[in-house]
Amino acid sequence: MHGTKPKAQSTPNREPHCRRSVRDYRDENMSPVPLMESALPSDRSPNLRELSGSPRARLHRQGETPEGSESGSDDSDQCEEPDQEPRRRSEYAQVASRPRQPSVQPAKAVSLRPRQPSVQPAKAVSSQGCFWLVLVFMIAVPVGTGYYLSLNGTKCEKTSTKELKRDFSPPKLEGFGQDPFFWSDIRVQIEEVLAFASPRSIVFLHQKADAPKMRRIVATVAANAACYLRCCHAVPLQLNSTHVKNRTSIDDYGVLSDRYRADLEASGVLIMDNLTELSGTDAQMFHLFCDDSAPVVAQALILFTVEVATLPEAGSEAAELRRVLAARWTDIGRGDKFDPLFVRIAGQIVTIRS
Repeated sequence: MHGTKPKAQSTPNREPHCRRSVRDYRDENMSPVPLMESALPSDRSPNLRELSGSPRARLHRQGETPEGSESGSDDSDQCEEPDQEPRRRSEYAQVASRPRQPSVQPAKAVSLRPRQPSVQPAKAVSSQGCFWLVLVFMIAVPVGTGYYLSLNGTKCEKTSTKELKRDFSPPKLEGFGQDPFFWSDIRVQIEEVLAFASPRSIVFLHQKADAPKMRRIVATVAANAACYLRCCHAVPLQLNSTHVKNRTSIDDYGVLSDRYRADLEASGVLIMDNLTELSGTDAQMFHLFCDDSAPVVAQALILFTVEVATLPEAGSEAAELRRVLAARWTDIGRGDKFDPLFVRIAGQIVTIRS
């Protein structure tokens, strides 16, 4: 039987004292130090491995006591050196307080070099393939061009000023039997349309017997003028009294001018046959077509035909035309309506002789 052991006293002689068990630490509000072998680093604390693997530690884990001790006793009869106990307890405390370091895997190196796409070598084109490619191209271009022209009409061909002079030369028009100045006066009016970018008007005086010749001359002048002003395949716009009659207000004239604006723009030539068949009120619509400042179409040639009983003498054509129109346009008088209209219509007056 063991008696009660006296408490260890701190003496200068460093007498040995007994090591306390885990239960003694728990009684003093201290947490027991785990003795699990797996929690202790094997490579850093060899002394702890020896301690955990000692016979006393194994018996303590299995709930047994060594020989010569009573089961369940809080005291131990085995004592160790006093300088060995503090060192071991400090090792226990260091191991318990040391945080467990997580294992860190090294990051994989990332290559920043862009991935080069695989380039397939181009297949060599044989000379025979090039020949067929050129042949197809040479055939397709003319066919496509012809098809495009067939859809969009023929190519616009225009005559130059030199060609216009040739077309109005006396040898070309000698079959009409007119004076050479007759054709030169007409040609100058046509050239001024493009030169001044404003409309020009020509009045053809003729007798009733010369009506067929007048129509041929007017058709020739209109065709040559359209070829010079627009295109040689352009068709002149032709009006008569049935297109213009019964217009009573300026609004009607505006509607009429809008109706024929596109046709006059396309051809560049307007023919008004038998001007004397119109009343003065109906004829006022030509203020819009023959106006120099704000015409319906700027680059246009306006042709009028007027039938007279007797042809005037040379130099008196304007006076004769004024007399004929004043006698016909009595509805507008001879004041501020007649004179401006007459000036715009009578740009150039020519006489067709038999």
